[in-house]
Amino acid sequence: MSLTSYKAPDTLAACIPAGIVQLAFRAATAPLSGQPGDLGLHDLAESILDTFVVDSVSSDDFVFLANESSGKEEVFQVRGVVSEVKLPPVLKAQRVSINELTQTVKIISIDDDEWFRKASSVASRIAEFMEQHVQETVRIPYAVQHGAIREFHHTLQAVINEGKFVYTKDNKPAFEKFSLNEDGQYTRVCGVKPGTYRPGQIVAIGVSFRLVWSTNSDTMMFVAHLDLVALLSWGVMKNLEDNRAIRHRAQKHALPSKKRHTNLDDHMAPKASEENK
Repeated sequence: MSLTSYKAPDTLAACIPAGIVQLAFRAATAPLSGQPGDLGLHDLAESILDTFVVDSVSSDDFVFLANESSGKEEVFQVRGVVSEVKLPPVLKAQRVSINELTQTVKIISIDDDEWFRKASSVASRIAEFMEQHVQETVRIPYAVQHGAIREFHHTLQAVINEGKFVYTKDNKPAFEKFSLNEDGQYTRVCGVKPGTYRPGQIVAIGVSFRLVWSTNSDTMMFVAHLDLVALLSWGVMKNLEDNRAIRHRAQKHALPSKKRHTNLDDHMAPKASEENK
């Protein structure tokens, strides 16, 4: 598959190899590793075949990947560092509250992150699995690309073409943050505002996989549907903000003091004139 690969912005790319976020990333994501729904657990084709089915009858709008046992759409957990957060376009004829717009979140991995490589590979395997089931031509707008030198700064991203997005209530993800309790386990805090999320934060996102009909052709498109964004740690972002605050304070204290006019200056001026006589 010839698909798009994204890298972090310069500020993030400079921080990640320098070791600023590695320890924080591993500490923040360790409690979630191996939990149910972990996308990286299904890196073998046999695991996908034994665990999931393709549901093409429950919805008239799309085909989705479901858990074979429950019959419900499977939501997978993917962990990474936010590189971009943005709102998708909405058709002009569709009136939507700005608070209800879906956010597209691009995430990257840290260096030597074997789990993220597995998660990216699983997404590609799931696309192939669903394509074989529907026996239709499927466009896959993103996946894993490895050159001569292995590079793990790949992104899992839901692709929405400019001007083609149609708002539905189903496109409304949950925004949360996770808080560690005394037992070292995460508890969910709901009701987080979408504006909370910034590049550099460590997050867990929930994604489900679907096939939807393309508006411009008779082909189907493989889509990663964003269901959840949960903040785990401020990660690189906190370091960058702390550094900016320190530099700002240093610059503020380094400014020369401004000479102020006082009554004492007025009182001393005539005396200086008299001494010069």
